[in-house]
Amino acid sequence: MKLRHTISKDAEVISSIGVALALVREVVERVIPNPQAEDLKAIKREAFDAVVRLGAAAENVEVTIEVNPHTQRVRATAMGASEMRAKFGLTAVSEDEARAIAAQSMGVAADAAQVVAATDRMRVIQATVKEKYLKFLTRQRHPVRAVDLEGVIRIQRANAKVASAPAQQGLEVLKRFWEDNTVYNGDSVIVPDMFLIVGAHVVDLTGVVALDQAMTVARTEFEGLAPDVPVVLVATAGTRR
Repeated sequence: MKLRHTISKDAEVISSIGVALALVREVVERVIPNPQAEDLKAIKREAFDAVVRLGAAAENVEVTIEVNPHTQRVRATAMGASEMRAKFGLTAVSEDEARAIAAQSMGVAADAAQVVAATDRMRVIQATVKEKYLKFLTRQRHPVRAVDLEGVIRIQRANAKVASAPAQQGLEVLKRFWEDNTVYNGDSVIVPDMFLIVGAHVVDLTGVVALDQAMTVARTEFEGLAPDVPVVLVATAGTRR
């Protein structure tokens, strides 16, 4: 397939260690007709607590909320690194190294990839790519990568927009960003795929189908944050089916 890859030295030993350092995952699913803010908050907390009990480091846990209005099911998927993996984290990569990692993933030159937003634990990097279509026409897209301090790409989107704000303005910016990236096509409304980054946490909102639900999930993430703590939003418009 001609994909870029490397085989680590002592891969057999590393593979065994990797089992001990594996990610911990837990899913909680409930049938909740017309879920309210407290319902989403409760199921998110239940999934979070469950994965921590299984050995995940609390600071590394990410919870994804999915709401299916047709089946009235709400699913919370929590995932996090084990305590052992958290203790043996890698040395933080520099901004230039993060840009190089993102650029390689995007297939562009390193100087074409720029940091457009950041938290204290994550850098969001974007580039502009021109490509041909229909033989004679060209168009632009803006690939995005979110790279954490270990050099791991946590978000990868072929064409996306980025917004950032201090936590005290986070809900206001989220609302505007959601509305700006919602596509209205006749009688149908296609909501954006969106991610919220708070510190090292990536909050996956791609399973959320309504703005008020996204606001509820985000509100729980902003609780307890200092007003000036930066938060970042990444959105891809018109991707839902």
